[in-house]
Amino acid sequence: MIESTAKATHALELIEEGLQYLRWGPPSEGRNLEVAQSLLDTLGSLTVEYGPEFFTDDEIKLISDTTVAALRTVIAHITQENYE
Repeated sequence: MIESTAKATHALELIEEGLQYLRWGPPSEGRNLEVAQSLLDTLGSLTVEYGPEFFTDDEIKLISDTTVAALRTVIAHITQENYE
């Protein structure tokens, strides 16, 4: 269990860093898309491996906020591609 907890904690730290990058990082459409895709992959793996009861309310909020930010980034990229 300790190994699982450490793994989840590390993943949540990376997710938090990724969210901060999407919110406050330099505007780079290609890099933002890469970060968003990576975050969605990490979130998917994390939430498949660990159920909601594993996370605190703050961690669930972080997961939710990051999912929304990443999806907005992907949708913005797709929308922009459709208009080019």
